[in-house]
Amino acid sequence: MWMWVTMALAAVPEVAVTWSHGQAVLTVEAPDGHEIAPEAPGRIALEVAELAIDVAGDWAALGSLPMPDVRGQTIGGRLEATVCSKADGSCVPMRMDFAGAVPEGRRGRAALVVSPVDTGAPTAAESPFRADAAAAAEAAFEEARATERGVLLDFSAVWCPPCNLLAAEVLHATPPPEGLEDWLVVVLDVDDPSSFVLKDRYAIGSYPTVVAADASGRELSRVVGYPGREAFMDWLALADAPAAEPETLSPQQAAAVAWQKVQRGEDASAWLVRAEQGEPTPELRKARLQEAPSVDDARWLAANERGTAAQWLYPALSLVEETPDLAPVLLSVVHEDLPRASGQEASDLLFFVGRLSDEGAPWYAAAAAALRTTLTGEPEHDRGHYTWLASLMAMGGDVDGALAFLDEQASRWPDEPTWQLTGARLLLEAERPEDALALTAVGLERSWGDNRLRMATLRAQALVALDRHEDAAVLARETLAAASDATELDVRTHRYRKKLSAFAE
Repeated sequence: MWMWVTMALAAVPEVAVTWSHGQAVLTVEAPDGHEIAPEAPGRIALEVAELAIDVAGDWAALGSLPMPDVRGQTIGGRLEATVCSKADGSCVPMRMDFAGAVPEGRRGRAALVVSPVDTGAPTAAESPFRADAAAAAEAAFEEARATERGVLLDFSAVWCPPCNLLAAEVLHATPPPEGLEDWLVVVLDVDDPSSFVLKDRYAIGSYPTVVAADASGRELSRVVGYPGREAFMDWLALADAPAAEPETLSPQQAAAVAWQKVQRGEDASAWLVRAEQGEPTPELRKARLQEAPSVDDARWLAANERGTAAQWLYPALSLVEETPDLAPVLLSVVHEDLPRASGQEASDLLFFVGRLSDEGAPWYAAAAAALRTTLTGEPEHDRGHYTWLASLMAMGGDVDGALAFLDEQASRWPDEPTWQLTGARLLLEAERPEDALALTAVGLERSWGDNRLRMATLRAQALVALDRHEDAAVLARETLAAASDATELDVRTHRYRKKLSAFAE
């Protein structure tokens, strides 16, 4: 997923060896005005004498690397890191070779020569989207039978932000997380009709859904949505293990399992029933709030679960309209959590403030600024944040800036409708139907399957807003006639067809 580039020489980090007696440390320091992104993936590989060291992970754990006695030795190697400018926040992933000799002496420090690696233009892997999903799944099962591995069926959409985050951070991450090597990953394009039989077979209702299956295709477990890298890998570690029954656990244990399942989008109903047989725990209340929001649980969590609002507050927002006095209670929790939050959590909390405030626009703009701090500068890694970032920008009052940002991404990925889908929605919300109509014309040229139905619906909305009702009806009828109706299958297509059909009459 990473595309490595060469930066100007002034932005190259310094690599040095510091030693005292028989102990040495390899250190990497960012150049002036820059920093190395601590949460971005990195790697250090080096050779000294007959010793080879190769470590990878988040850069926060790699900034200084202990080594054995290297006095009088020549060191050579390569490092991979993401270097960010403090001035504008832009980040660039880099590869660099380093080499040098460590002199003798009881203690000292030796700077190594660092040379950026020019890898040339990156070659993009063949896209799994618009490909034959059924054939891809069958090929994966055949390979699984030959290699005695399991299969992860990744039901994904090109326009889906959590799908893209899951791909970048887990399923196609470089380096891949430990434990993923036991599974074959196959991406199935949920918009393409070739996936509809599989979606019906595995009852796929939302995206992403990852189904862990054995080589025969039997489902072992699933996760719906993207709960984050750590939670996903925790699930994967137990995906092929026999599941415990709710009645074998205490109500408190069942509540903890229910909360884990709710976060992963799994069916937690049986676990909630068992958990209800005991005293309510924080996990039970958080799980219930996700499944069936109640003012009682929201108030209890606001009073007792401060510091974790980003985990549970979103479903409570749906209660505010009917219970206005809940808003200041939730706001107090968010304001208490904000000072210690950063990155994605800070962005989410600022968004919550916007939803709960009379003047939301400044808070949405602040949420967009906070979300920008999480970007690595690598588009394939960051693209999962792009459409939500554009939405926050628009909600913050910068509609034109949001559209320019989406247009930039459209030039980077010209063969998909992701950016027109979001842009047209933002334009309709901003009551700019003529601009939305122009954008959906481009989007229709780039769309297929289910996302074409969604694009046509946005175009029909623009036509109606311009009082062109008959044109909207013609568009709807023609699009529906050309699309797969999948009448015998239980798939999301019917939902999209129903929305578009409203314009066909």
